[in-house]
Amino acid sequence: MSADPRCEQVELLLDRGFAVEMENRFQGVDELAGRLKWVLEAIGKPIRTLAEVVAEQKVRLRRFDRKTQLIEHGVHTRELNNYILQRVQAIHTELVPYTLSAGGGTTNGLPAGIDKVADLLAVSVNIPGHSRTGQTFFLIGSRGDRCVLLRKTVTQEEGRPTEAGDCQQVRWYDPKKPPDAKALSDCVDDAAAIMVEKLTDRTVGNQR
Repeated sequence: MSADPRCEQVELLLDRGFAVEMENRFQGVDELAGRLKWVLEAIGKPIRTLAEVVAEQKVRLRRFDRKTQLIEHGVHTRELNNYILQRVQAIHTELVPYTLSAGGGTTNGLPAGIDKVADLLAVSVNIPGHSRTGQTFFLIGSRGDRCVLLRKTVTQEEGRPTEAGDCQQVRWYDPKKPPDAKALSDCVDDAAAIMVEKLTDRTVGNQR
């Protein structure tokens, strides 16, 4: 029993109850009864380690707190960004005379019922010498315990949006099994092809 931290509470109660100096003892029945009740309640409670408390409570947090769920759904954000960046770096020379780049970006207007998990890198295409730019925003959304890769393409002229598409649902997946490099490469290629066509149409019209 001496190793039980609750023994200390019993010892403190006895020390005060049998103190040599009267003024150091309990000064009334109510005070003694209150201390006895507190000690008995403490004795009745099981002793749990910090690890046990954390293990128990994090289950509740993950089950019922949406913000915690979304943060944990986004643990693979850096991995997906690396796939996007690697693909842009691998193919940018193939797009000449168009230029292709990747950078930070954010967008809103997610489909109804989908929560935003994180913004990914945005992929941009432009034609040198022209003020027109196409930009595709990639982001992660979630509904329940599933995630979805989203994209939204915007064209701009002199920094002002001229056309903005809807946020498209590209691929649903289990957050424990995020899209691989091949899947992200296909997404980047498709987005770049769409932007090249849009920019060329705006630049030369219907000429073929």
